[in-house]
Amino acid sequence: MAIQLLTFVETLTFLSNQMQIVRVSSLQTEEDLDEKIHEVRKLIKVAITVLWLNKPFWTKAVIWIEKLKSAKCRLGSMRDRRVLLDCIEKLKKQYPIPDKELDIISIEITKKKLAEANIKLMQKQLKQTQAELLVFDDELTELLDDLVRGSESIRHVDYNRIQRVFDQIASVNIQDFAYLTEDELHNHRKRVKKLYAISKAMSQVKGKLAPFAWQKILKTSKALGEALGEHRDFSLLLNRVNRFDDTEELYHRLSDLSKKEAKRIAKAFPLMQQALVTDIESLSHSLVGAA
Repeated sequence: MAIQLLTFVETLTFLSNQMQIVRVSSLQTEEDLDEKIHEVRKLIKVAITVLWLNKPFWTKAVIWIEKLKSAKCRLGSMRDRRVLLDCIEKLKKQYPIPDKELDIISIEITKKKLAEANIKLMQKQLKQTQAELLVFDDELTELLDDLVRGSESIRHVDYNRIQRVFDQIASVNIQDFAYLTEDELHNHRKRVKKLYAISKAMSQVKGKLAPFAWQKILKTSKALGEALGEHRDFSLLLNRVNRFDDTEELYHRLSDLSKKEAKRIAKAFPLMQQALVTDIESLSHSLVGAA
């Protein structure tokens, strides 16, 4: 039995519901700011993917994709400091290192990042991004109101676009992971994250045939995407530590641990990739009937 694809209106309705995150904002502490930036960036990634799926049906999709990409980049540098500190917390749990030593490094990283980051500017840029997203949500609401009354509401998303993402991900053989550069791994992660956003939309609308197939993709793409993301985070930490002026043994040790942790995470890539490709192949056969 073929799996039904979502209609244009269904995917945009899903996105409109996701946008409610932006309308709830409470920034009491610096940690709140970090978390909100992370939340908004994740929302933007989902929005870009859903718009990409619907480019053939909405002329403004291309314009908003570019605006949202700019907003995501604007918030990206603000996320780095939190990522570095999170990596150090993970190292504390994974390796028997005295907390005092890593706390010293955490403090140093915080000082260095705070010297480069202006918290008030970060808050201003986050508010600017939230304002842009609210305008986008208003336009989305108007579009949906118009579509519900028209024939466009029954059109389905472009199957060929989804299949392209499938093919790109499946083209990476499990034997290739040991030879992929950081940039190649990053590009693969972006494709996996795109598939995660697609499956998130496809698996959450009730009444469709075989949503379980999309939920399996959602689970396996999330697992691989998070592992690839964590690997990149430790590469970021390694890059940051190597740029410190200090040459103390402590920083060399952190550098060695970052490399070790990145290698540990990378060992799981082939199995995760195989699981995702298996789910993709299973779903792809079912989608042929929906094309």
